Amino acid sequence: HAGRLEVLGEVTRMLATRRIEIGEINSQRRGKGNYEIEMQLRLPVGVQQHQIVAEIAGLPDVEVLETASGED
Repeated sequence: HAGRLEVLGEVTRMLATRRIEIGEINSQRRGKGNYEIEMQLRLPVGVQQHQIVAEIAGLPDVEVLETASGED
């Protein structure tokens, strides 16, 4: 969940510096200046999901609503 769409650029730059590949991305406008963004990430070996989620959630105007590991 992002308060401003520009936050998407900040998230993608952070992921790129950590060599995390974005497999899929979808965004949906939830209201004026309010967007929900769904991302499928491919983490490199040794990168912990909870660490990346914490970094994303720590960005200004970002709220992490849900996570899934994809390991079913």
